[in-house]
Amino acid sequence: MTHLLSPTARRHLLASGHSARQFGPYMARVLGPQAVSPPASERPRGGGAEAYLLPFVELRRLLAEARAAGEAFDLTYRRRESPDGRWRRVRYARRRDGRETCVALGRWPKGSRCKAEERALLTTAPPAWAMKLLLFFPFPVRLEEKMGVESKELGCVC
Repeated sequence: MTHLLSPTARRHLLASGHSARQFGPYMARVLGPQAVSPPASERPRGGGAEAYLLPFVELRRLLAEARAAGEAFDLTYRRRESPDGRWRRVRYARRRDGRETCVALGRWPKGSRCKAEERALLTTAPPAWAMKLLLFFPFPVRLEEKMGVESKELGCVC
């Protein structure tokens, strides 16, 4: 929601040590993403994507909404694979023609297809009750290569 702040408010926030970045995920969930989307001129273009922390059910909801809107997407996510702390990196993409791909990255057999259970979860929306009642939202974070979370401030989440 940074684009909703006036330039003066941004300058004051920066001067006080704040990142001057503002996120409003609950507003987007209630009013819809179009209510808080920045103008096209302020949207990031390619690369430089932000990393987010979210429950898998929320990822499924976001993917279902993107499909319903006919959006193409390309995302890479990390998921804890085992209790001993090993992570699995996955690249999941949907083209405009509706074809979807899901492949493992990193130390897992690189280029191998996702597990059938994972594909089934990624390609289906959560149950209707979960879509209505669970109000998770993506939380922006900075991720280190080892999957640790740095403590740098990214902005306020309202």
